[in-house]
Amino acid sequence: MFRGLVAETDAIKIITDARSKKVQELRDNPACEISWYFTNTREQFRIRARAEIYSQPTSLERSESWNKLSEQAKTQFFWPAPGKVCDLQENSAPPLNNDLSQPPASFTLLILKPFSVDHLQLKGNPQVRRMSILEDAGWKAVAINP
Repeated sequence: MFRGLVAETDAIKIITDARSKKVQELRDNPACEISWYFTNTREQFRIRARAEIYSQPTSLERSESWNKLSEQAKTQFFWPAPGKVCDLQENSAPPLNNDLSQPPASFTLLILKPFSVDHLQLKGNPQVRRMSILEDAGWKAVAINP
């Protein structure tokens, strides 16, 4: 779940459950790609990045992200592990007696540090596509054929 940008950087904050398959996949290989499509502007962004996993209890960035969540969002991290078969009757009631003041071990913050952005503008004719690459701490964009 997208949770904003790290202040004064291009880094993207995403929260997820540590028990999800993607966290282990990112531990094995931190290269990842996310895609966004905006229907109103008809723009697509494909962002390639390196993921840093923040699951340590002492991570300030992780704690701040936890504190910004609603109570309902926090309770989801006390549910059974994602991807497991569940009993809908058993899981229909929210878990009780959880300390929502501190993030549980299942709460993970991912910081994605982009190194490539493929931006496609589908509105208009001709369509416009730009590939931006991070080089020497600066972004270099090149127009490419859609």
